[in-house]
Amino acid sequence: MKRLVIVVAVCLLALSGCAQNQGGDEPAPVAGKGADEQSEQLKDGYRYTDILGREIAFEAVPVKVATTYMPLWEALLMLDIKPIAAGGAEQYIATWPPFQTLDLSGTEDIGSKDVNMEKLASLKPDLILHQARDLSNVDLAKYEAISKVAVFGNETKMDWRLSLREVGKLMNCSEKAERVIADVEQTLKEARESFETSYHDQTVVVLSMMAADHLVYAYRPEFYDKETGLGLNTPEGFTEDTNFTGLSLETLVAMNPDYLFVNVFSGSEAQYEALGANPVWQSLKAVKAGQVYMITGAAHSPSPMSTVYTIEFMIDKLTK
Repeated sequence: MKRLVIVVAVCLLALSGCAQNQGGDEPAPVAGKGADEQSEQLKDGYRYTDILGREIAFEAVPVKVATTYMPLWEALLMLDIKPIAAGGAEQYIATWPPFQTLDLSGTEDIGSKDVNMEKLASLKPDLILHQARDLSNVDLAKYEAISKVAVFGNETKMDWRLSLREVGKLMNCSEKAERVIADVEQTLKEARESFETSYHDQTVVVLSMMAADHLVYAYRPEFYDKETGLGLNTPEGFTEDTNFTGLSLETLVAMNPDYLFVNVFSGSEAQYEALGANPVWQSLKAVKAGQVYMITGAAHSPSPMSTVYTIEFMIDKLTK
C-alpha cells in the first residue's frame, strides 16, 4: 500500500511545469506532443478548450502558473507543477494536511475570497486557472487583462480523475496525468480486493462536520464504488447524491454504521468533542466499538491530493 505515498512524494520534485525534466530517465514532454481531443496540436504549440468553450492557444507550455482555487492547486502539484501563486496559499500551507510534507515556498498568497488583482498582476503569470461558481455569470475581464485564463467548473471540482485529466490537457502533460491516475487506481484495486473479504458485511460512513449541529455527507465513488473505488459498503438509507447533503443524527442512528470517518476542519476540534459527548452519538455502533476516526480537513474535498490523503488514511485504519 505504498503507491499513494509515492504519488504524493512526487510533488516534492515540483519545480515549474510538466515540460521540465525532473531528473528521471524519461524525457520531458514537448509542447504539442501527446495532446488529445481537447488539447490539439498546432504548428508551434497546442491549444486547450475550457469549460466555457473558450479556446486558448499556447506556443509553449506555461511556466509561471497561478490559480484562484485550492483543488486546482492540488492537481498542479500532482503533475509536478508548483504554481507561483494560489488563492489562500498562506492558510493552506499552514493547515492543509496533504501539504504538510511539501516545500511550497515561493507560492504567493493572492487572497482567498477576494483575489488581490494588483498582487496577481505583479507576479506576471503566463496562465491563470480560475474556478467559476456560476458558469452562466463569469466575468474574466480583470483576469484576461493580466494573462491567459482557463476556467473550470463543478465537474472537475467533484471528480479527482477529471481534474487531473483537464489540468493535464491544459498543461500539455496528459500522459503524466494518466500515470498518476493509474497509480492511485492500482492502490484502490489492491485495497478493494482485500476489503471484499475483511469487510464484506460491515458498513462505513464518511461525513464532514461543518458545525456543531451541521453534518454533511455524499456518495463518494472513491470510497464506495465496487469497481473503481475502495468498494466499502454503505448502510441502508445512505444517500445516492454525489454532492454533499445534510445528515441528521437521527438519520445516522438509523443507518448505524460499523465504521465512521469524521472530517473535522482545523479550529473545530472543540465542536467535535462536544459532538462526542452527545448521548445520541454515543449510542452509535461505531462509537461503542471504538471504530470512529477523525480526519482533519482533507476528507471533505474530492480534489486530487486530498482524495489520495484520505484514501491512504482510510486504508491505514482499516488494515490494522
